[in-house]
Amino acid sequence: MPGGKYVPVIPAQPKLAAIPILPKPVILNPHPNPNPTLIRRPKSNIPNPTLLSTEDWDGWPDGNFEQDFSWREFEETSNLSVHWAVRVNGGDRRGDEHAESWQQGKKSSRRCMGIIECDNPTCNIIVRPQTTPNGIYKQLGEPCNCGAVLKHQKCDVISYLWRWSDGVHYSNGGFHIHRRPTHLLHLSQGERQKFEEMIKAHPNSGPLQLIVGVPGIEGPGESVADISDVLLNAHRVSKERSKVKKGHVQGADALIASFSKFDKDHPNFVINSNLGEQTVISVQTNFMRSQLLKDQPLEGPINGMVNDAAHGWWKERNSLLVVSSIYCPNLLCWVPGILSYSNGASAAHFEHHFLAVFMSIAHEAKLRGIVVNDAIFAGVRHIFLFTIISPDHFCFTPKVMDFSEAERSGFTRGFISFWIAQQDNTRNRQELQVAAERLLKGCREHYRAGVTRVSRISGAVPPGMADAFKTRALALLDLPSSEEFISQATLLVRDFPKLASWMEWWARPVHASMLFESERKMDIQLWESLPPTNNPEEAMHWKLYSACGRDHAFLEGMYSLYAVAVYYERLYEASLSEFLSIQSCLLIQ
Repeated sequence: MPGGKYVPVIPAQPKLAAIPILPKPVILNPHPNPNPTLIRRPKSNIPNPTLLSTEDWDGWPDGNFEQDFSWREFEETSNLSVHWAVRVNGGDRRGDEHAESWQQGKKSSRRCMGIIECDNPTCNIIVRPQTTPNGIYKQLGEPCNCGAVLKHQKCDVISYLWRWSDGVHYSNGGFHIHRRPTHLLHLSQGERQKFEEMIKAHPNSGPLQLIVGVPGIEGPGESVADISDVLLNAHRVSKERSKVKKGHVQGADALIASFSKFDKDHPNFVINSNLGEQTVISVQTNFMRSQLLKDQPLEGPINGMVNDAAHGWWKERNSLLVVSSIYCPNLLCWVPGILSYSNGASAAHFEHHFLAVFMSIAHEAKLRGIVVNDAIFAGVRHIFLFTIISPDHFCFTPKVMDFSEAERSGFTRGFISFWIAQQDNTRNRQELQVAAERLLKGCREHYRAGVTRVSRISGAVPPGMADAFKTRALALLDLPSSEEFISQATLLVRDFPKLASWMEWWARPVHASMLFESERKMDIQLWESLPPTNNPEEAMHWKLYSACGRDHAFLEGMYSLYAVAVYYERLYEASLSEFLSIQSCLLIQ
């Protein structure tokens, strides 16, 4: 196929379980946060706002205040992580994370669980409470280290977060009138920067040396424990130190020069590269791109694309290999359609991957003489795999994916970003979101596996009722109507109340529409033409590992991906020239 390189455009059902509001307790030796601040950005319509920078977010929000955070600020603060012991509750069914105002955004909440301390007035031990009543009950059943009786100091502070198109609106309600937990879990952005600077200055100091004090002329010097109490744990220091050192194995200049050489030696293989906090590099050969479009639908549920992320391809544990595969009828197997290096698994990361997918499909359409506009696609729907959403809109290849919130959101955001950038686009963000949701189908095998795992939890499903639970939970997949689905799901929660949050997650419209027949938004012909599982993608991961191994350094992994792409292209060319028999093709599945 002709070559070419492009530059992508960057762009309710009520809760089934809740914790009751508890009255304020009488607290011994309270230690509230000093000077709580009322904060909100001008867009929130609060008079005299004071802006809070991400450096000022210390993880101890206290008092009554509100503020808007951009998505970048949200990620810089590790999703507004807090040191308080909180229980996170999901949002209602009415919110929309793509809404144009925060009031219509996706709402979630964090309820402070207070602290656990003993009745000995001379003991300063503070226990971090677990987030479930049963867990707290077990904690209170143990004596304090000093031998006294533990008691739970409750707290009624609740914070709310609304996720919307421009970021996150945060509202904190109330003052913490109890002491702060002494066992911390998170490092702030500033603390992490200080830690990284110390590791770079003392790369040969081990975890214990870093805690006691780095070696100096006059003995031990500064300690990482001075940065945060989180770093008093040697295992945590070892883990964080390993992250820093792995990120600096090769000099930045040398890495850039090596990647530049790789791109030069493999022209047009790198089709999209976004470098920065979200680093996503998408690669594809002309052959891979040509497989994204079929002249007509294939028989059976082998149409569309399956998508998943492989966690073992790269040596860096936080990096992923995102793979979107397409079925090749010549080879009788699934082949990679696009591959992406990603340094994380957030919605923003997946957005870059899927945007590259959409740009690639549009690029292939243009090479075949199809202009990407609403008018022309009304007459050439057969060129694509499926019936298009409406006769006026271009249809992308739908996806089958695992149930990842970030992956689903990234697909939707990538879809919206592509269409917003088109000059002839006439749809708003909400209309585009609806269109994107109609292109997604979930993996039923993962749901079945989840049902089996849950049925083995004797505390939630009595052993004698495990088979009945599985039968009823699996029956939800193919119910004839939405009313019947809601009724059966409600009865399931009634009979197994400890699974309320589990069922509530699956019953959310964005999840249910991808999985359950009665909640389906997708066209029925399209639904039946797609595979019911993304297991072909997991099989693709096995092929990649078998061919090239695991735990690749960045450039080694990129060269390996090119070798895999060449392998499939050679198989395809051999099948066209009859050098490869059908029996041989079957061996590569």
